[in-house]
Amino acid sequence: MRNKLLVLGLATLLVIGLALPSWAASFKAGDVDITLGGSARLDVGWQVSDFGEMYDVDEETGEIEYLDVEDSQTTFFLTNPGNSRLKIGASYGDIFVYIESGISSSGWSQRHTYGQWNMGEGNLLTVGHTWSIFSLHFANQRLASDDACIGAGCLYTGRNPQIRFTHKGDNFAFNIAIEDTKVDTSIDGLWGSSAYLAEDIIPAIMASATFNMDMLSITPSVLYQQYKLKGITDEIDDVDISGWGVSLDATAKTDMASVDVSVWYAMNAAIWASLFDQRGGLITAGAPISVDDGDDVEDVASFGGFLEFGVPMGDNTLYLGAGYQQSDTEDYQDLIDEEDLDLEDSVSNYALYINYKYSITKGFYIQPEVAYFNWGDDILGEELGSDMYIGVHFQYDF
Repeated sequence: MRNKLLVLGLATLLVIGLALPSWAASFKAGDVDITLGGSARLDVGWQVSDFGEMYDVDEETGEIEYLDVEDSQTTFFLTNPGNSRLKIGASYGDIFVYIESGISSSGWSQRHTYGQWNMGEGNLLTVGHTWSIFSLHFANQRLASDDACIGAGCLYTGRNPQIRFTHKGDNFAFNIAIEDTKVDTSIDGLWGSSAYLAEDIIPAIMASATFNMDMLSITPSVLYQQYKLKGITDEIDDVDISGWGVSLDATAKTDMASVDVSVWYAMNAAIWASLFDQRGGLITAGAPISVDDGDDVEDVASFGGFLEFGVPMGDNTLYLGAGYQQSDTEDYQDLIDEEDLDLEDSVSNYALYINYKYSITKGFYIQPEVAYFNWGDDILGEELGSDMYIGVHFQYDF
């Protein structure tokens, strides 16, 4: 019932958006400037899913036994994609405070809660919970919960608690931050998550720089973190795990078209990136694996990115894009220690999409889209399947 009421409420806001202009409210309370706003979002359409090869592996022989079960499904969806929101910002002198709460079928969630001090001469200090500065670049892909090609080329580090220093110049900006990213205590081949305690050695340190030219914007960024898995008994060895990444994001715009590009290379990305391995399989793609009978781990490299073209058509825009990512798996052969199993050296997936952003009135638009996600093969070379979305994204920003 709560989900139906939520969808009905969002649909009502979207209908109101047809008749009203965008109405983010700004007013003063004494010496404080306050701004209220939000975004109501709704997706409607069909999801066509192929679950790939359905099978079991015989534990004694290692042979694959295919299952005679239904392996596809078509479903209709009318849903809040999970990122509708309400927000409030307040400025007092050199201080700015911002709070943004997400509205989803599971209730309210924290999106942003931070304070910012304008130190003068282009310097800002941000403290709180907000976007990670590493590879902060999203594709304009909307269906599948406003996925933005996350997990299929877009490397998403999430919104994290952080302390960030920013310096802005005329045509550039530099950021450096300490962030609290996630860590993973469940590593393939180790004792299991309950056998370890995670202990930070070096928190996630990130830096980015943006350079703006006439028609081109370029942002390189880097990330590094290190932590220890401490065995809870003397029989379990401690294991040090590190993760790092480099990313290059760029946007080029002309009167005829825009091009968005993101490329990245990362080590052990699954331990700190969000939604990195969306479909999964027998392993966790992009995560480190155990070697030496659980005494150590082997780092796992991944790379990927997305490419998107935008073609303006008056007040509207046609978007065409594709994303791809790949993770190494060659070290699993030693971990599994089964000579009869011919394992893949890597796993990969990709996404293709096309949509048309049509502006109805200020702040309100719809975006019909067709998006296809191919989840590639698992480590045994068996298909993981695919998902196709055909539908419309509605959005009213106020």
